[in-house]
Amino acid sequence: MKQISMKQGLWCRLQHEQYQIAVHCSLWSGKEVVYVNDHPVSIKRNIFRLMGKHHITLGGKPFTIEIDVENPFTYKIEVRLKKGPRTIERETVALFTQKKPLVQGLAFIGACALVGIVFGYFAGKFYIMGLT
Repeated sequence: MKQISMKQGLWCRLQHEQYQIAVHCSLWSGKEVVYVNDHPVSIKRNIFRLMGKHHITLGGKPFTIEIDVENPFTYKIEVRLKKGPRTIERETVALFTQKKPLVQGLAFIGACALVGIVFGYFAGKFYIMGLT
């Protein structure tokens, strides 16, 4: 089961044997929490990285939860449960789908504008500092 929204963030649930694994990612703060049977087992904050890894233990065996942002403009995220190099479970969710091209386009334009504003601010600040 998967759920994603800007307000509630990303919720993704995986099932492995008798373990119910839930992953919550905040789209605002970058906080990632992995729950096993409704108990938090790993908490990390990934603000600028596009991939998060959480090492967990299930039944005394080591596993890795990988959270991979495949497309930051549409918030397409893949969550993988891995044992060693082998992927056991996989779930992909996206905030914006191909069914919403207008929203996708506006999100892309907004992201480009934000990058332009930040770049312009720092470029102007360094230019003025160089003049004084």
